[in-house]
Amino acid sequence: MVRNTLLLFLFLMLCCFKANDSVFSVEGSNEVWKGPCAIFVAPTTAQLDSLKIKMNESVFFKLTDESIGAMSKARAFLELKKTNMANVEAIGILKFNTDAGKIIDLKIAHLNWAVILFNGKSTPIITNMAAIENDYLKYMK
Repeated sequence: MVRNTLLLFLFLMLCCFKANDSVFSVEGSNEVWKGPCAIFVAPTTAQLDSLKIKMNESVFFKLTDESIGAMSKARAFLELKKTNMANVEAIGILKFNTDAGKIIDLKIAHLNWAVILFNGKSTPIITNMAAIENDYLKYMK
């Protein structure tokens, strides 16, 4: 039962994401994000399993529900703003290339669910998903 619930959750989470590969270029085997965009970060299956072990089941599913709901609302807002979006798993480091040519590394392995905004000019920010409108208006100028 629990395994089926987790599989259903993963399926629903994947349905919330749609890929957009127009916001990065590939340099060697590394993706480098360029230009204004939003990156949606989600945990891997192994990270989800680890979280579930660390928390009791009801807390895990409540956190998961709240996170996916916040990401869904953030995605809807960003779609209205016609923001380029992409999805990644919470593994390793993301590289961002500013308009000035500076490469900025951002570690994401510690993130469970997050939305990262990059305006193409300055250091990307990890948004407050519940109030993404404020972060967007301040940062994406």
